[in-house]
Parts: sequence; C-alpha cells; structure tokens
Amino acid sequence: MPLRNPLKIQSRFMSHTEKALHGAHYRLGGHVRYKATDMQSVSSMLREFEQKPRRQDEDELARLNAPSEVQQEVAQMLDAHWRTWVDTKLPALGDHTPMEAVQDADGREMVMALLDDMERREQSQVSGLKQQKYIDRARQQLGLC
Repeated sequence: MPLRNPLKIQSRFMSHTEKALHGAHYRLGGHVRYKATDMQSVSSMLREFEQKPRRQDEDELARLNAPSEVQQEVAQMLDAHWRTWVDTKLPALGDHTPMEAVQDADGREMVMALLDDMERREQSQVSGLKQQKYIDRARQQLGLC
C-alpha cells in the first residue's frame, strides 16, 4: 500500500536521525517503514550546489527589467538611507550610531566589521543596484579610509 503522507527525516547528525526514527517507530508502530539512509560529505554537497544552475525568480527578473524611473527612485531611496546611516542608532552597535561607535577602539572595530560584511555581501551580489559607493562614502565620513 502506498504511503499517503510520507515523512522524511533529515539531519546533519546520524545520531539525531536515529533518535527521530526510533521516536517515529515508538509512536506510530507498524505504520513506519524505514526506506534508506543517504549520507553525503560536505565537499560533495558543495560540489552539487556549485553545479546547480542559478535561478532567478520572476519578481527578481521583473525588478531588473523595471523602467529606469523605478531604478532611479530606488537609487534615490538608497542614497537618502546611506546619507543618514552614520547617524542612525544600530542594534548591532549596542544602539549607538556608527559615528558614536568609531570614537573608541572597540566600536571602531565593530563598525569596520559591519562595513566589511556589507562589502562582502555586495561583492557576492549578482545583480541589482550596487551599494559599494555608499559603503565607501560611509567609510570616508567615519574616517575609516
């Protein structure tokens, strides 16, 4: 008889999978059938991921193909956001502004790490409006150049 509601147990650790399987057998008795264990190394999973073609959903494509007026409006919004960013209280900085945080060594290091992270994300971004110029401007305003 085919399964009406198959249950798939997936875990990073075999011991967790075995516990879940044992729990399913305990609770569901004869209604549980063990099918297979598939173990994969991290390197093979990474290879698989890198070989998969990247897909962009329709919303992303629509955004990229948006009229230039829309892109200009988004660019203006980004510019306005980044103009005030150095004076915006951020939870990542303990509710201090980047401008306040750079006044001491620990805060300065936290702001640099935050901007470095933004820059890494920016460099890995395939499409969309680029923000590198705003990140550079923030570094300059904060004296981090």
